[in-house]
Amino acid sequence: MFSSLDNINISKYFIIFLCMIIIWLIFSYITMRIIYKPLYEWWAQNGGDKYKDKLSITSLASANYSTILYNFDKLFRGPLNQLNINQVRFIIGQLFPFLRYVKDKTQYGIITPKSMCETVKLSSDDNDQLFDNFLQTYKRQDTIIKEGAPLQYIQMSVKKDSVPGGKYYRYVFAPNTGDDVKYSGVYPKGTEDTVNWSGLILEWLNGGDYSEDAIWGLVPDADNLLQPFVVNPPDDKKTYKYWFENDTGRGDNFLARMSILPNAPLVVYFINNQYSTQGMKVDAQAFKNLISPAGGSIAGGWVGYLNGSSDQNYDYFTNTIRTTTDFPMPPPPPQCTKPNVGNGILSGVLSAISIGSMVLFLPEGAALWPVVGAALLSGGISGYQAGKGTC
Repeated sequence: MFSSLDNINISKYFIIFLCMIIIWLIFSYITMRIIYKPLYEWWAQNGGDKYKDKLSITSLASANYSTILYNFDKLFRGPLNQLNINQVRFIIGQLFPFLRYVKDKTQYGIITPKSMCETVKLSSDDNDQLFDNFLQTYKRQDTIIKEGAPLQYIQMSVKKDSVPGGKYYRYVFAPNTGDDVKYSGVYPKGTEDTVNWSGLILEWLNGGDYSEDAIWGLVPDADNLLQPFVVNPPDDKKTYKYWFENDTGRGDNFLARMSILPNAPLVVYFINNQYSTQGMKVDAQAFKNLISPAGGSIAGGWVGYLNGSSDQNYDYFTNTIRTTTDFPMPPPPPQCTKPNVGNGILSGVLSAISIGSMVLFLPEGAALWPVVGAALLSGGISGYQAGKGTC
């Protein structure tokens, strides 16, 4: 009989304990929602429910509030797009300062649930003030900006002695033909189009100047990686004045508006489509994950960026966007030589003598004119090459 009473008491205490746990979880969750009310409002007001299968806003809030709530929330989420603590730290430390909000009818920030979970590319559907102003006012060589139209550039090689290696590349905007002749696109189509993305990045850097006088070009370094480089230093020394125009960057420049420089590893390794450089593994896919989801339920945007390197730590994620790549200096081009008639005559005579000496080894009675002719021809060519110089 007493054993039955003991079982009843144990069950009673267990139920009471379980109820206390549930009450504590509910109380903690409500408290967390109150503390992080602005975060939940940002998520709801910007269409976050559309991406609830790709990112849990509760996971982000609880990671900074309660270990129990954080792990409890993960129990109800699929593993495909779950974030670990290093990834959450990156979101809180590097992305949250750029969350979009409106104060006194003025927009600040750029990060929305869409840029977190789908793509960082902007569109007219985002209600982004800076981007909408760009669409309405900017023209690319008198062509109207139209979403969905092609955007193409032509790569051109330029020789310049003051540039490391003596050569750089500039990218000239290529107007469309056919139905889109009056328009140019916002962004290049596709994620593999590194040439046209390079052209757009230089357009952001040069303020739409495609000439040889533009400030920036792409220069091959010693490892043959193309890197943004100041090829024409401006008088005011403000090399990033167009990249960060209006203090934030042009409306469509999602990199500048996140304070990301064009020579960050994120950008450099993408435009070169490099998997490794001198044996060091680099991430050429990070930028692609930012601008486009992998498909299906796989997230793009910043969550896609993080999932692409889920085994890395906070410093890796941050260094990829906040640092710049080394620029190993390429060897300088050979110095040119001025025309020198004396060197030409000497070189020609020596070349003629070296070949003419072959007559000493000819059989008796053999014709001499072929050797003499070859000596004169060789001497003439060698003398001309040596005497003309390379300048």
